[in-house]
Amino acid sequence: MWSGRRSSRRYGWWAPALLFVLIGFGIRPWGASGQTSRLPEGPGVEKVKAFCSLCHGLDLIAQQRLNRAGWTRIVDQMVEFGAPVLPDTQQEILTYLITFLGPEGAQSP
Repeated sequence: MWSGRRSSRRYGWWAPALLFVLIGFGIRPWGASGQTSRLPEGPGVEKVKAFCSLCHGLDLIAQQRLNRAGWTRIVDQMVEFGAPVLPDTQQEILTYLITFLGPEGAQSP
């Protein structure tokens, strides 16, 4: 009888590997490519576009106006859900989000 548990072990390695390859080639698999940026320009915006738009549209990211605790919680959750973000990049993304998309951050473009 087939077991889903065995399947997840056998295929569990290739999904993150494929995601890294797609990121490396600049391909956004869920239709995020070709979106016009609605994010304010600033240090870290390219990493936000590259990593966050893998699963989310840029409009969804831009409309959030969270404080430090809110953005920290969201970014931590995304990493727990499997976002392929290293700690240094995570901090750069978080700094951008707090600075430009916080409750009193830069105005939207």
